[in-house]
Amino acid sequence: GVNAAQSVIDLLRVELHGGDLAAAEQQAREDYDFLARIGETYYLSTTAALLSRVVRDQGRDEDALVFSNAAEQAAAPDDFESQALWRSVRAPIVARQGNPVQAEELARTALSIVGDSEAPHLKADALSELASVLAIAGKVDAARCIANEAIELYKSKGCTFACNRLTEWVGRL
Repeated sequence: GVNAAQSVIDLLRVELHGGDLAAAEQQAREDYDFLARIGETYYLSTTAALLSRVVRDQGRDEDALVFSNAAEQAAAPDDFESQALWRSVRAPIVARQGNPVQAEELARTALSIVGDSEAPHLKADALSELASVLAIAGKVDAARCIANEAIELYKSKGCTFACNRLTEWVGRL
């Protein structure tokens, strides 16, 4: 049922921090399809946004946009997590498509949505996505600064994988 399907949100979060993205995608698609089939939108919006990131992180931007659009359509206006996620996941894709201004606007809006929340991991993820957008746009110093802010948040939460991954990325800038 819905309770079982919504557990895929936790699976996706774990797998995004160093797991098997292809396996996570396969399992998440089944739960996503079930939620979509029954017309459930509360969990669907977050599942779609996280699935979008899993697909994007495997190098499939166009497929990721499909899930990002589904998340946008399903997300309630007051669902701050889903509202931030679909924007932050979509932002680097938009930047790679040659629209850095729109991409930065998406990423900064996502950051403002989670900025005052009690969810530092969401803020760190939003900062990380903004840093990616800034790097794609050639704003390397700003990207480095934003990424370092995300690294500090990841450190404060003990999220060593995300911290190490982002530290390596900053080193390559």
